[in-house]
Amino acid sequence: MKWSLNKKYRDMNEDALVRFYELAKLGISKRRAGLILFNEGLCDTPEKGRDFVRRHAGEYGNKSTKKVDWDVGLPVAIESGFNIIELPKATDSILCLFDIHLPFHSVETIEEALSRKKEYDTIILNEVFDFYDLSRFSKEKKYNIAVEQEMFFRFMEWMRKQVPKHQIYFQLGNHDERYWKFMMGRARELSDLQGMEFETIFGFNDFNIRPIPMRNLLKFRELHIGHGHEIGIRAGGVNPARSFYLKAKGNYIGGHLHRTSEHIEKNIKGEVSGCWSVGAACLLDPLYLPINNWNNGYAIIRKKGSKNFDVENVKVL
Repeated sequence: MKWSLNKKYRDMNEDALVRFYELAKLGISKRRAGLILFNEGLCDTPEKGRDFVRRHAGEYGNKSTKKVDWDVGLPVAIESGFNIIELPKATDSILCLFDIHLPFHSVETIEEALSRKKEYDTIILNEVFDFYDLSRFSKEKKYNIAVEQEMFFRFMEWMRKQVPKHQIYFQLGNHDERYWKFMMGRARELSDLQGMEFETIFGFNDFNIRPIPMRNLLKFRELHIGHGHEIGIRAGGVNPARSFYLKAKGNYIGGHLHRTSEHIEKNIKGEVSGCWSVGAACLLDPLYLPINNWNNGYAIIRKKGSKNFDVENVKVL
């Protein structure tokens, strides 16, 4: 690059060189560095900024005016946020309530499950909300999201009256994720505001609820607990639990498909594993699909022996 002898441009060249040495230590690309020089007014155009960086980084061979080692290296990958969270070893037994879909919940199913509260010390609530008005599907009625929020507060006040000391986990289902999809699609600028967090808006601290990050799995002994959508299940086929098994290749329990089923397999090593799909804790005749093969249900998972577990997969008929 040929610089003018004019003092203004000579000073600009010197300032750009000082900034160049700073940028060389930041681990950014040379293309990005050239753009920074332009944005900071040290080069006339982005192209001249890139040319300046390449020349002083030694890419022009004998024509290069300076040579420095550009500190780039392989960039660090951005983690997905997926984890498997092990439940505390002190956990003795667990109630799993899947697909509650407030305000379309099944009172009978929830009451029956909570009537057995002495049989478990931990509760996993999975896909609690329907978020009907946040759906992208056509809607035949309007159910304001504030109605679901109030319904959740009443639901949790009632539940905490039944089980004041039980540990409660909240695991997001695909319907719960409608909130995040709506925020990211239409109100991304508001999503980072304090108080806009999902658990804040729905008062998790007031009810001592532990939120599980989106699409993370829980683990109890050798059993993985999820919703079902995070392993790519859309339709369950003849046996939803077998569909889970074909994806998980190990012990897994989930909901999502609103049907009770079980699938057990033994591999060539003699190792036995199984998958379970749990019935829904919601009403079974929504207007968008009033004729279906769903059933109501819940599951209770218990310790068995020193390392194993037992699943009681209950149908509510």
